[in-house]
Amino acid sequence: MAIDGHKILNYLYLGREKLVQAILYLVSFMFVRMYLLFLFALNIINWLLAFYINNNVSQNLVVLHYNVNLGVNLIGNARDIYIIPTLGLAFIAINFLLLLNIFFPQIFSRLKQPSGSSLVSSIINGEGNSNGAGEGKDRAIYEIAVINTSPD
Repeated sequence: MAIDGHKILNYLYLGREKLVQAILYLVSFMFVRMYLLFLFALNIINWLLAFYINNNVSQNLVVLHYNVNLGVNLIGNARDIYIIPTLGLAFIAINFLLLLNIFFPQIFSRLKQPSGSSLVSSIINGEGNSNGAGEGKDRAIYEIAVINTSPD
């Protein structure tokens, strides 16, 4: 019951190819290009402002958050100002992944299966061989059934 490294690489390569095709298809739409261009422009401005504040501050502590009702409620190191554009970039990536999930649900279908180890068990058991033999299909189905029926 050894793990076949070639199958893992094959799954990763095919998954990467599908992801690249899906991204190129999405970017072909004008509204997606404009949306991404706008978001990246805002994020670049945010990075430039953080760099400007970090270089021109005369003290070690800066105000990181100001609330109208309570006033200053977060003071930190001047270098902590880079957290804001980093979070913005992370939200852009998460939004784009959600857009990919809406347009191409089949790319993320392996993640939605009830058993998280179905891909691993199919690789270990030899399911999905290129010659069509599929020696471990019955065992993989049995393992998935056992995982799904086992109490937590």
